[in-house]
Amino acid sequence: MTNINSLSIKCTWPQLSAISILHVSMATTAERRSSLDISDLRTLHMEGSQQTLIGYELSPIPTMSLALQVAQLENMENDSTLPVGTENPLKKSVTLDLEAATDLPNGNDKLEKMTSKISIVSQAAPDGGYGWFVVLAAFLVNFYVWGVSYGWGIYQGLYLNDVYKGQTSTLKIAFIGTSANAVLTSLGLFLTPIINRIGYRGTMAIGTILAPLGLVLASFSTELWHLYITQGILFGIGGAFVFSPSIALPSQWFDKHRGLATGMSVCGSGVGGLALTPLVQFLIENVGYRATLRYMAIIGVVILGIATFLAKPRWALKVGNDGKMFDKSLLSKQLWIMLFFGFTVTFGYLVPYFLMPSYAISIGLSPATGAVVVGVMSGFNAAARIGLGYTADRFGRVNTMFVCTLLAGLACLLLWTFANNLGVLMAFAVVYGGSGGGFISLFPVVTADVVGVKNLSNVLGAVYASNVFGNLLGTPLAGAIYDAAGGSYIPAMIFSGGMSVIAAISMAYLKYLRGGGNFWKMV
Repeated sequence: MTNINSLSIKCTWPQLSAISILHVSMATTAERRSSLDISDLRTLHMEGSQQTLIGYELSPIPTMSLALQVAQLENMENDSTLPVGTENPLKKSVTLDLEAATDLPNGNDKLEKMTSKISIVSQAAPDGGYGWFVVLAAFLVNFYVWGVSYGWGIYQGLYLNDVYKGQTSTLKIAFIGTSANAVLTSLGLFLTPIINRIGYRGTMAIGTILAPLGLVLASFSTELWHLYITQGILFGIGGAFVFSPSIALPSQWFDKHRGLATGMSVCGSGVGGLALTPLVQFLIENVGYRATLRYMAIIGVVILGIATFLAKPRWALKVGNDGKMFDKSLLSKQLWIMLFFGFTVTFGYLVPYFLMPSYAISIGLSPATGAVVVGVMSGFNAAARIGLGYTADRFGRVNTMFVCTLLAGLACLLLWTFANNLGVLMAFAVVYGGSGGGFISLFPVVTADVVGVKNLSNVLGAVYASNVFGNLLGTPLAGAIYDAAGGSYIPAMIFSGGMSVIAAISMAYLKYLRGGGNFWKMV
């Protein structure tokens, strides 16, 4: 009688990500059958079309031939938990070669090698369907949260030159807007356990209350520090509670068009800046800044409420190992580059948006014209994010992020520094608006390429958290540079463009690594 000591499974299938072996059936030549349940499920990981060999050490079982009875596909592009709500699953067929290492006591028994074809059910991302409503939900969140943030420059000029004139400086007042942005992006790392406990919609519902509440409370402020707590920190916390859950959802519903879907989601921030910045300026001029803050709060409750209703995950969030917020085993050289990129790029990104209203006045334009220029930047920012998402799917996601970040830096260095009239300033607004925010739309998709969609929800919070220092300190540093230069904007412009160029260099290195040492490869 022959004893099976080990079982090896070799699989070749270009579209296969992983197989979990659930049950193995054994058969002897006498047609007597016995079975073995593998309680400690193992996973066979695949990369592309490479062959992968995995072995199972089994207790001795009489057998002459093997037949794999049950297998389940674990789609690493989605999640080990089967998605909810997917119709018409795709049936895949995979060929597995089964071999066994045996003890042959008398040398007369011959173990056969057999090939078994098994039908495996895979539930792939639908690339559409309800996913478009999820995209709309993320769009609405970006529209309001980032639209309000982009309009901070209007409030900053008002507080600095009117409401709190002589009581503060450009550096100090800028921290109100940057603290909101810093909290908004950094808090996502700590929201993963909350999302896992109360769900995406529950988390977003909290933000729907807190973000507008921050603006309402700001409207009653009588001291500058009141604004730090309300319009700054509280609005940022509320924004994080709606932004962090919503931005991870579109990638669950899309695969082939993931870049386009994410681009359409985050383009809401540009559209929000285009729509809300002139609206804020109009309301302040007609009803005052206190009533304006209250009106913006009412708008926020409506928009974020609709977004929360539409948001829907395809599967339950999977938290890191042992329930940790972040799995350190995911750290790699490429992920470290993503974190460095996120750290540097945000130091310069918002500087043009925050300084543009006052810069427009400094070259002889009206405050309303300055608001229009910010709106143009925001509008092109929005349109470009959709275009960049499509371009990323077609020509490579890392390639696209490298080019747009480099272009943004060069626009600050070569266009903004020479923008002494409305024509050149508008040209800068178009170029910078079309390239500066590209990294925001591409952050989720490039991160997914680096760590896999399965780990995206866990890692994306850490990647966005890398933005915290740039969002918090970037604009205040630019304001301090402006003050130190005696009211000259040129050094602040060079600071903004230089940080973008440094970030682009780091992305060039990631491009080199992703291309396997070939910088020109499409990745």
